[in-house]
Amino acid sequence: MTCDRCDSARKEGYRFCPVCGGELGEGPCQYCDEYRAGGYEYCGRCGAKLRDAPEPEDPNSPLKMGAVFSMPFILILLILELGILIYAFPETLDWLSDKTVNIFFLSPDLRTVGHLSGISAQIYWVVIAVAIVLSAVALLYQSRNMFSPDRNKRNLESAEKTPLFWICLLFGSTIIIELVINLLQGSFGQGIVAPEGLVADSLPEDAFTFARAAFWEEIVSRLIPIGLPMMALAICAGRKDFLRYLYGGYGMSRVALALLIVTSIVFGVAHVDLWGINKVATATLGGLVMGLLYIKFGLHASIVFHFLTDYMSVAMTHVSAVLTAAILLVILVVGLVCLVEVFMRLRKVPEAVRKMPAIPDWESKGSEDGTETDP
Repeated sequence: MTCDRCDSARKEGYRFCPVCGGELGEGPCQYCDEYRAGGYEYCGRCGAKLRDAPEPEDPNSPLKMGAVFSMPFILILLILELGILIYAFPETLDWLSDKTVNIFFLSPDLRTVGHLSGISAQIYWVVIAVAIVLSAVALLYQSRNMFSPDRNKRNLESAEKTPLFWICLLFGSTIIIELVINLLQGSFGQGIVAPEGLVADSLPEDAFTFARAAFWEEIVSRLIPIGLPMMALAICAGRKDFLRYLYGGYGMSRVALALLIVTSIVFGVAHVDLWGINKVATATLGGLVMGLLYIKFGLHASIVFHFLTDYMSVAMTHVSAVLTAAILLVILVVGLVCLVEVFMRLRKVPEAVRKMPAIPDWESKGSEDGTETDP
């Protein structure tokens, strides 16, 4: 049954004619192009299919399994480094009793904004150590699906949405990319040279210096420059839980992506004073990875990744260079597989950017339910 209003109603996106009640079938309608440009498979108004559905990904693919295979070695390294932190804690607490500690900020270079000494420096150390341990505990709890002995499709898909999976995927592959960058720069006589005195002969000094970097640099490089603007957006959107946007873990959006890129560049430039200009590229890459973890899962994930990276120097110097290097070698070998998966995902970034909202979807759980718009 049709009437003279059926055609116009179909173009407006109706499935049934509002005049005669006739079924109009699928579009196209005037909204199809809008949904097609947004990367959707179907029109949200008339239901017309806009493009062929992509081939489903295989959750058991060898490339994704690379992150799973590297997990035991990442955990061994994390346990080793946490053991050093805990072992050195009382000695470092005593060492700080007569030391003065600088508090710095990024603007974008490093600027000292205050000093702590005596009991205040010791309290600062307690806060750092507790924050790192609690971050590791939170990350392992949030990643509990990674520990399931049953590697069926559902468990692997669930594991892929955990911070530990992403750290396993990105840790080795990031180091490999940094090594390649350093080799390329070195071929032009511009290799990265570690500053003198970066690693001291004193365990308390190294334990404090590298733990502080893992904790405080994430505060001034991720939580403040990304979290504060995102929290302001949440307040403007009338969210009562706006404080959770300061902590991170809300999933990717175009605003968050822009903040990620800018803060990563600032993070890279901030290393010039101590490391020189040759450190900017690799430090910017590290900023992108840690910023992604912060946005996708929360501050605890970026702190753990930063701690894993920096505390390898402490493990090599004060525990066993051979043991640490052996663990790292296995991670790098598996990281070659993870690197391929990373590049496969990077190919999908342009499409993901087109699909992601301008600001976070305040009604969704973000990364907790595996937001599909994350690159």
